[in-house]
Formats: sequence, structure tokens, C-alpha cells
Amino acid sequence: MKSIAASKADSVFADSTVSIEKEVGDRRVDVLVEFARPQDRLGRGIAIEVQYKHESKDRDAVQAEFRSHGYSVLWLDADHFNERDVDLSAGTLAAWWAAQVPDAQEWTGYHNIVKWLRQPLNPTVELEVPFPDALFSEDNALLWVEGLYNAHTEDDGWSSVFSAPLYDSGRTRSEIGLAVNGMGRPRVFLRKVRGNNVEQEEDPNLFRRTRELRRISKMLATWDDEQRKDWAARQVGMRSDENWVRVWKADTGMCRLKLLCRVETGEPVIGLEDHYQGSVTALVDPEMASESIEQVIRARYRIE
Repeated sequence: MKSIAASKADSVFADSTVSIEKEVGDRRVDVLVEFARPQDRLGRGIAIEVQYKHESKDRDAVQAEFRSHGYSVLWLDADHFNERDVDLSAGTLAAWWAAQVPDAQEWTGYHNIVKWLRQPLNPTVELEVPFPDALFSEDNALLWVEGLYNAHTEDDGWSSVFSAPLYDSGRTRSEIGLAVNGMGRPRVFLRKVRGNNVEQEEDPNLFRRTRELRRISKMLATWDDEQRKDWAARQVGMRSDENWVRVWKADTGMCRLKLLCRVETGEPVIGLEDHYQGSVTALVDPEMASESIEQVIRARYRIE
């Protein structure tokens, strides 16, 4: 097989010297092709090694030895031979030039560029982009409604997409807003918070009945505590045990929406009473509550 490889190499590399079993360093080359002049890619020539099935060679050590003396290494095995012929192009070539390239850490000149090019193709990129504080102001609150509603999934469960204040004394606050349940159905909620105690009722039917919400908003817009206090006193009459007087109510089918007047002070109170479970009553600031309810109506039309 060595003689076949040598004969083929002699015909392929006509201007070169071809030898069999020639020493290169501490090893013998099966077939050595020596060029008349060194080539940029292949070096001084090609050391052809024939790998027999029963023979095992330390390929890395052989390649390192021959390359260190300026030769490329071509590996052939029995499958590359056909009777008295061999296909040199089918062998595995370890070109001389590849062993001459130093490790990237040893490069000079464009060293940093080379290191950058050797980075993973898809490196992780993290960039902190702070939102401007103005984006979270009440003026821009409605901008978030549609996005939060469209981004909601069943995995999110119940979640609020908009809320607006009705009253805030520092110790107690109340708010009205829009929420979405686990199935993505919107609803109006009324919430009162006192310390760690939270009371809340919600009504999916009220989401469609903006007429009732607007009615309360208009009544609160013209609310006068002193006038309402006198009115409430006349309504109560001799019944001194009454704390609240109902001003208006609407039945939504699932809940009862109420506007009450506090007899002692004439202050307004909004109540949402579930026919089967419970109720929430919350003291409200008339001007604040009127505007907040209008905001809920506008928010509702954004996700309708």
C-alpha cells in the first residue's frame, strides 16, 4: 500500500521528490513528498501515513512531529485504495499552516477584536431602561389599561387593570376600579382598605352598565354636605338610631349599587352589595369620587 501511495504521489506531485520510509525527526514517514520550494499552505511537503486496520498510531503525536519539521500530514486507510490505485484527495489532510497559528491569547495587533469575534454568537444582553416618572402619573393611568388587559392570561388569575381613589384619610382609603378574572372577564370592583383589613366586592354586570356609574358621578359632582345633612335629618325624623339614608340605588342583577348619605355629617357613602355573599360600604370624597368614577368609565371603553 505504501508503494501504491508513493506511485500515485509521484504522478500527482511531478516536480517533487517522493521517498518511502524516510526519517523525519525521530520517526519514519510511510511516504514523504518533498516540494522543490516550500508552499504557504502545505509547507515543505506532505508526509503520507497509511493507517492499516490492525495498526494503531498516535495520530496527534505523529502530526505534531511532522508538522514541527515543516510538513503537512495526509492520512490514508484501506478504504481509500482500489487494487493498484489510491484516491489521495479522499484522505484526511492536516495542513502545515494550521499548526503555525498561535493561540489567540498570544496574538498581537488586533488581539481585542479577535477576542470579541470569539464570543458566543448570541451573547446575553442586559440593558436597564428606566421609565420616566411621568409615565406612572394619574394623567397617564389610562394608557396602561389596554396593555394590561391584553397581556392578561389565565395563569395570571384575578388581576386589577385600573383603579382610582374615592377617599383617603391616611388610615382608611377606598377605591373603585376594573379587574379581570381568571377567564379574562372584566368587572368593576369597590375596595375599602383599613390597615391590613381589606374589604372588596366586584360586579361583572356593572362593567356594562355605565349609565348607573355616570348617574352616581353626576350626583357626587354637585354634592353639598350641609344641604345633604339637613335633607338626611328630615328623612330620619324621629328615628334617631338611623346612621345612613339612602339617596339612590340600582340593581344590576348580581349586586345592588347604592349611594348613601351619612346622617351626622352629610358625607356621601357608596355601597356595593352582593345579593348572596356580602357588601362593601365606603366613605367617599365627592369631588375625588366623581372624577374617579368618570375615569373608570373611560377605562372601560378602552377595553370593551
